[in-house]
Amino acid sequence: MREYNRLGGLIARIAGITGVPLPVALAIWFLESSGRVLVHNQAIIRFEVHHFWSAWGHANAAAFDAHFRFGGHCGCSGHPWEGHAWRDADGPFAPVHSGQSAEYAALRTAMRLAGEEDAVRCLSIGGCQLLCCDYPRLGYASALAMYNAFQASENAQVLGFFDFCAHQPTPRPGELLAWLRDRDFASFAHFYNGGGEVAAYAAKLKAVVADAEALLRQPAQHPPS
Repeated sequence: MREYNRLGGLIARIAGITGVPLPVALAIWFLESSGRVLVHNQAIIRFEVHHFWSAWGHANAAAFDAHFRFGGHCGCSGHPWEGHAWRDADGPFAPVHSGQSAEYAALRTAMRLAGEEDAVRCLSIGGCQLLCCDYPRLGYASALAMYNAFQASENAQVLGFFDFCAHQPTPRPGELLAWLRDRDFASFAHFYNGGGEVAAYAAKLKAVVADAEALLRQPAQHPPS
């Protein structure tokens, strides 16, 4: 795994602190990040238009409706997490989730309308796509501080993910890490991702853990003298 060469030292420290076995800690980060490598100031984001409505749009409906659409609002069909669309000025609405250029364009429009803090509260960011509204659980003073840290450092994303697992109530804080320590991947999957794909996610995590264990059993390679 390239992740071990890039982040293994940090993840080993986290494993030592949390008690999560190193192969499990390495595997869960790889699975959640899909192996994506941070490009500075181009972190993977997903702008959640329905969250922006709740955070700002409902009090500024005319301005919101001029630029954003989502399911169940303004005659759009679907659930609130569906049908996310955006436009910067007059013209046709375009899907927000069609690629990173569209995600960032929608974010810039939201920042112009509502300011940086309210806009970034409404997106998920990084390899594990944590919501910036969870910034207090990760030890940040604001959503914007979390956003900037995740844009600058993959280490910050890794630390943020494990901080989230330590503090997210499921229903009690710390249980996500306890399930990883116990290799109870089904319980972790259920409370981290929801009940939809528990068996498939747990099986995938088990397989990636086996790969990580095989990697860590390999002897270190030293360059010829």
